[in-house]
Amino acid sequence: MTSKNLILALAVTGFFAFSPLSFSRAAGHDFNFKNADIYVVTQDLSKRLNKTFVIDPKVEGKVTIIGDIKTNEEAYNAFLIALAQNGLTTVEQGPVIRVLSALNASRSNMDVLEDVPDIKTEKFVTVIFNLKNAEAKSVYNELGPMLQSRYGEMRVIERKNALVVTDFVSNLHRVKKVIEAADAKIAKPAK
Repeated sequence: MTSKNLILALAVTGFFAFSPLSFSRAAGHDFNFKNADIYVVTQDLSKRLNKTFVIDPKVEGKVTIIGDIKTNEEAYNAFLIALAQNGLTTVEQGPVIRVLSALNASRSNMDVLEDVPDIKTEKFVTVIFNLKNAEAKSVYNELGPMLQSRYGEMRVIERKNALVVTDFVSNLHRVKKVIEAADAKIAKPAK
């Protein structure tokens, strides 16, 4: 190797060694996992977010997360999506984030909302849909099984003509569109 090539090689190596990208990678900010145990990913996220996670003893599984994740919010959203693929979710209780089965989460202390959050994430929430034109019981009977995900749950409050749906936010966006279409006022034909 000539001295000119050696200087060029050292300059390129030095550039990458001191670039912001390498600092974030070297400082442990990389959030990529291949077939990693959920406990390992949760532990890494706990350190990244400086949050306490409590993992249900029944939680198990492996996840793969690959991408250019730059922020803590992106890391947490990727984590929620990976959990959802395993039928798991998180429920926040004060400063602690519980990791548990989505089936058990519907009976936990989770957010109850009157509208679907704008953020498309895999957080598990309960939304109350108040119907104006259609009968909630009819919508439930005709569309309920098709609307809820494998882990979701839907119930009717007849006296309020409302549907209570617990599911992943991403599915609740679809549920909302279908319920709004089913509840749309139908124009009566002119006589």
